[in-house]
Amino acid sequence: MRFFFSPGVRLMRRLPLLGKFLLLLLFMLLAVLAPWLGAGTPWAWEGSLLAGAMVIYLMATFHLSLSADMRRVVRLMEQAAHGDLRGVTRSQAAVQGHDEVAALDRAVRGMVNSLSAMVARIRSNSALVAQAGQSLAYSSRELSERTEQQAANLEQTASSVQDVATSVQGNAVATQQATAQAAEVRGVAEGGAQAMTGVVHTVEASQGSAQRMNEIIGVIDGIAFQTNILALN
Repeated sequence: MRFFFSPGVRLMRRLPLLGKFLLLLLFMLLAVLAPWLGAGTPWAWEGSLLAGAMVIYLMATFHLSLSADMRRVVRLMEQAAHGDLRGVTRSQAAVQGHDEVAALDRAVRGMVNSLSAMVARIRSNSALVAQAGQSLAYSSRELSERTEQQAANLEQTASSVQDVATSVQGNAVATQQATAQAAEVRGVAEGGAQAMTGVVHTVEASQGSAQRMNEIIGVIDGIAFQTNILALN
């Protein structure tokens, strides 16, 4: 049966939709007009029956080709609607022919291929965006860690500055105390210097008194010597 209708199906697929209707209309007119055109001839009714049989044959092949091709296109669109873009071109062969159904099949396949390529690009871009997001998250985490480390360093620096300020304040207090002690020592030294000056004056006065005593002793010795001489005489 398929072998019987195969030539008509191939013919229908080669003709556009308008050509199919014109061919059917032509054989219908032949089937209707054959008895009047061949009136009085023995082949008039035979020609009419043959034209009628051709009309039935062409209508059957038109139905077979159209239904088979439309089923392919519908199945193709259903697969695309379910997201099976990769399996569309592998699942079934393309519709053969030059009619509108074949053009529709080619258009749907082109659309599916474009969608498949677009989805592939979207997936690739999504992977790149995800990778960039991971890199950004890693950079943000690293920046946060650096910021925390810098904050800790600043706290340590502030603590060190506070310690230095405390040390400077302590040194200032110690300096004030040393200055006060130096003033006291200077006062004591000045008092000691004054005391030493008094001692020097006292020593000088004692030296003057000792010199006068020596002079007196010398005079007394002279008198005693003269007295001894007088006594001897």
